[in-house]
Amino acid sequence: MQRGYLVVNPSAGGGRATRRLRVVRTALEHWRTICTRSLEEGIEVSARLAREGAVCVAVGGDGTLSSVVGGYLRAVERGEVADTTRIACLPVGTANDAARELGVPKRLQSALPGLAQPTCQTLDAGRIRLPDGREHFFFNVVGVGFDARVNDATSDHLKRRWGRLAYIVAILKQLWHYQPVPLLLEIDGQRIEQSALLVAIANGRSYGGGIRIAPFAEFDDGCFDVCLIEHIPRLEFLRQFPRALRGEHLGHPSVHHWRARSVRLWLPDLEPVSVDGELIYTSHLHCEVLPARVPFALPQV
Repeated sequence: MQRGYLVVNPSAGGGRATRRLRVVRTALEHWRTICTRSLEEGIEVSARLAREGAVCVAVGGDGTLSSVVGGYLRAVERGEVADTTRIACLPVGTANDAARELGVPKRLQSALPGLAQPTCQTLDAGRIRLPDGREHFFFNVVGVGFDARVNDATSDHLKRRWGRLAYIVAILKQLWHYQPVPLLLEIDGQRIEQSALLVAIANGRSYGGGIRIAPFAEFDDGCFDVCLIEHIPRLEFLRQFPRALRGEHLGHPSVHHWRARSVRLWLPDLEPVSVDGELIYTSHLHCEVLPARVPFALPQV
């Protein structure tokens, strides 16, 4: 087995990552464990590890995986990555959407043995550029509008109490207060002005604990799937929400879907933007796909 590092977010899954860490350490006893205290620390640690040619395993949820991917891509930008470096994940967070769509078993007893001889794939990622020059990398989904507000309202207390259902609880709470956002969207040069409930820029298929917002997205197709949902009445939202969980919402007349390599978005004011479950605040962003950029080690099952 190629030696590696476990990059752990101890608070992932409302503390579930810490509780499951003993199982992981027992199975991978020769691997070094690094606990991170923030998203930025996870990025910095993973950027350093990318030089060592090891497997870098994100032990947490979608945010932890995003930080490890982001650190790897930051090292790529600097030309500091060893050819043998690989990214992997063990899903012990709240939602674990990316891991689920990649087929990584939720049960650690099933996932851990598969890391001995993993299947290696080169997957896409995304880059966000902000007006002030900052850049963020993401692996799964960027959300603007209602979904970002829901993420903003999903407290650690909700996650500890409800697990994956925390996002559903937050959705129902936010639904009665949310107002649509007027926005300007540019998709591969095509401009659309629209008042929207939400916009999702997806590399993967699902977010928010199993909402299949982009049911046809693939991690290796070189494109984003962009989903815009117009403002719809609350009761219609509740009627359609189960369809979104199953990925059957794209036929609704208020739902629009595009495939794109570049997406720009302008908002009238600062708004929360969910980047793989982590929040940034901006009024403008530019997302571009980074095709075949992440060498991923998937456990054989």
